[in-house]
Amino acid sequence: MRLHIATLLVCLLGPLAVVGCSSSPRLWRPHGFASPPGVPSDVWDVCANSMLSDTSRIITGPSHEVDFQSMKPFEQDCVRAEYLRSCLAEAYQLERAQGPRLRPNAVSWSADWKDTLDDAVDKYCDDEGGGTPGARGLVRALNEKAEGSGRRCIPCTVH
Repeated sequence: MRLHIATLLVCLLGPLAVVGCSSSPRLWRPHGFASPPGVPSDVWDVCANSMLSDTSRIITGPSHEVDFQSMKPFEQDCVRAEYLRSCLAEAYQLERAQGPRLRPNAVSWSADWKDTLDDAVDKYCDDEGGGTPGARGLVRALNEKAEGSGRRCIPCTVH
C-alpha cells in the first residue's frame, strides 16, 4: 500500500517539479550563436563573428599562442564571455555617443543586456570556474591586441 501511495505521489508531483525547474531562467552561455537578451541582432552578429574569429585562430595570434582549442570548456566560456562583454559594451558606448542609429530597421538595446553579460562573466570567470590564469591571460592578450588596433570590434561602429 505504501509503495502505491509513493508511486502515485511521484506521478502526480513529478510534472510539477519539472515545471518548477523549467520555469527558472537559464544563464546565457557565451558560445557565439545565441545573442544575450537585449542586444540588437545586427550588432550581435558582428561582435560574435569577431569573437569567434579571434578565439578560433589556429595559426597566429594570442589564441594560438595559448592554445585556446585545448582549454577546458569553462575556460573557453570565460574568455568568450569577457570578449563579448567588452565588444558589446564598446558598441553600446559608440552608439550612445553617435546619437540615434542610422541603420534602417535597427532595433534598440533593451535594458537588461549588460546585466546578462555581467552575470555570465561572474559565473564563468569565477575562481572555481573558468577564471584560470590561462583564461585570464588570454583575455588580457586579446584586450591588448584590441587596444593596439584601436578597438575590439571595429565593424560595430559602421552604421
